[in-house]
Amino acid sequence: MILCIESSSQNCSVALWHQGRVAGLIEEDTPRAHASLLSVFVERLLAQAGISPRELDAVAASAGPGSYTGLRIGVSLAKGIAFGAGVPLLAVDTLASLAHHAGQAAGNPPGALFYPTVDAGRTELFAGIYDGQGRALRAAGPEFVEQEPWMPQLGQGPLVVLGSGAPKCEQAIRHPNASFRPEVLPSASHLGPLAQRALEAGQLADLAYFEPLYLKAYVAKLPSKNVFR
Repeated sequence: MILCIESSSQNCSVALWHQGRVAGLIEEDTPRAHASLLSVFVERLLAQAGISPRELDAVAASAGPGSYTGLRIGVSLAKGIAFGAGVPLLAVDTLASLAHHAGQAAGNPPGALFYPTVDAGRTELFAGIYDGQGRALRAAGPEFVEQEPWMPQLGQGPLVVLGSGAPKCEQAIRHPNASFRPEVLPSASHLGPLAQRALEAGQLADLAYFEPLYLKAYVAKLPSKNVFR
């Protein structure tokens, strides 16, 4: 039984992952409401399941990239629950969870890879290349739409663009190998499979030192001459 907490976007989302499926989900797409809603949702979800935090096997938090404030709240809550219950903390790459979720869905082109994105404003994205199991083939990082970072992959086969940056990419990409799924956005219901994989592999986050991957921290490192085109 893994409690999953997703707070990288405006979606406040918590889920229970049990025996290979989502056993419960509460979420609300409300901007700037993480501080008031997430802990309430966790309490409600555990009550609905009839369990206490000490009966969990682990707590999983979306690790970003995404909202600085949202991720800080979600990860802090996950740390507090894990520490208080004496259970492991798991960190799940937000982009990997999008890719895995989309990769398991029907209707993907044969041999497709996935380009999950987070819109970082203007012409910037945070993105990477993943397979349908959520494994990174190109590490996530800040990218510019006008620099066409997806072109090497499009020349090799189908690429499915996911997430909040997909509409921006759709305006720029004109290639028959590209398809777009902007509706695939972060949800706690996506975290379970990768959290279970991490738990079984013993890949635990450090309760004292783990910090989420903040989008703003990476975009801020980009050369200013490129940011303001």
